[in-house]
Amino acid sequence: MANGRRTPASRVRPIAVRERDRKRCGQMTSQLILANGYGVALASDSAVTFGDSRTYETSEKVFPLPDPHRLAVVAAGAAFFFHLPIDVVLKKWITSLGDEPALSVQEYCDQFSSWLARNLDELVPPERREREALDYLKYSTLNDDSEFVRKQVEQAESSGAVLTTTGRRRGAEEISKYIEDRTISLFRKRNGRHKKFPNSHVISADMVESSEISAKLVEQTFEKLSAEVDDDRQSLTDLIEESFDGLPRSAAMDQEIHRSIKLAIQKDPKFPSGLPISLSFAGYGSDDLLPEIANVRLGGALGSHVWSRPVPVTYRSDEDGSLFYRVHTQGQAAQILQFLRGSDEQAGREILKRTDAEVRAAWRDRQASDGSIATFSRVYDEVIESVIEQTERWTREEHIYRTVWTLAGLPLGELADAAQSLVNLQVLKQTVMGRLPTVGGPINVVTITLNEGTQWRNRKD
Repeated sequence: MANGRRTPASRVRPIAVRERDRKRCGQMTSQLILANGYGVALASDSAVTFGDSRTYETSEKVFPLPDPHRLAVVAAGAAFFFHLPIDVVLKKWITSLGDEPALSVQEYCDQFSSWLARNLDELVPPERREREALDYLKYSTLNDDSEFVRKQVEQAESSGAVLTTTGRRRGAEEISKYIEDRTISLFRKRNGRHKKFPNSHVISADMVESSEISAKLVEQTFEKLSAEVDDDRQSLTDLIEESFDGLPRSAAMDQEIHRSIKLAIQKDPKFPSGLPISLSFAGYGSDDLLPEIANVRLGGALGSHVWSRPVPVTYRSDEDGSLFYRVHTQGQAAQILQFLRGSDEQAGREILKRTDAEVRAAWRDRQASDGSIATFSRVYDEVIESVIEQTERWTREEHIYRTVWTLAGLPLGELADAAQSLVNLQVLKQTVMGRLPTVGGPINVVTITLNEGTQWRNRKD
């Protein structure tokens, strides 16, 4: 019991069950889409991973549409939309399209999201959608928030909670208030940072295309999840009481807890299922002479809405440029991007991080004055910002531009070979590093042209 509220034991899902659910089948994929004036080449591995230890190399991740459509879809991320394999969902959508091509690739992407929203009740029971959302909030948002609060409380208790800045000893009630006020202040700042994240998009059966989630829907979703139900399911209110049991609680603290949950509903790309699915649609609409790519990351569904996030194409030519190209990576692509950029971005970030720590430690070791440290910090930050800008410009001019300009002129056969080779490069990296082969198996390749539509160039048996 917490604050007078009862949390029946039958409502609590065992952690082992939750962990098993969270580690279910996932497509830890590497995929690459290259497009130019000749057409599109899509390459994807075929590995599917169960948990942390088992990989199979027979997963279907590329879905060409039949004539008269000139399009294919590639899927990465979670292999299931709730309990349904994503390939089952995609194939069911494809059979619903009929013989009339969409005007654009983006329209195909929107049509899929709209179709998904219209058929939610057939695909997934409403109770399951709600249970998945509550599970995700419990084991992600509320777990992170309660651990954050617990950590702040422990730090406050061990660093100055007893004595004031003047050395006066605080009383018990004063200590408690100091800890709570400090924790709420830090929690509020944390929520403020999260507020700057982009909003998720939603679509329902009565919407033609997705749009940013409204404040009204955020409030309605919060209220619906918080409402008590007649069966043994926990409500969001129950989960809050359970997660923050033994931690400081007040009206101000509850306000920040509620604010954090609403921000998750509004901005977390993994809400509501916790298992996002990335989809790329590539090819031609009926109005297109040049190919296009449209991407969406599905967060799941709750109520009558599907949550999603549009994903920009990795590299694309300027609209008024002399050459046309599109390059898009999906899933694991560190080695592919390193090849295109000519540099290891992750290594660069790590070097900057370690340099920053070493420089600031050196200032402290030399017992520099606060004023000197502030001046050094400002100059140092300006220098680092300039170095990053120059490095990015060098990367673009010396590697990315040259690479994509070459890709823009490759005949379709060579474009397909390049896509397959680059995905194989990602596979090779895992092999030589001795890592779990979450990328691997046969590399499937599809080409798409305006005149001939989709054709398999390389397909697993």
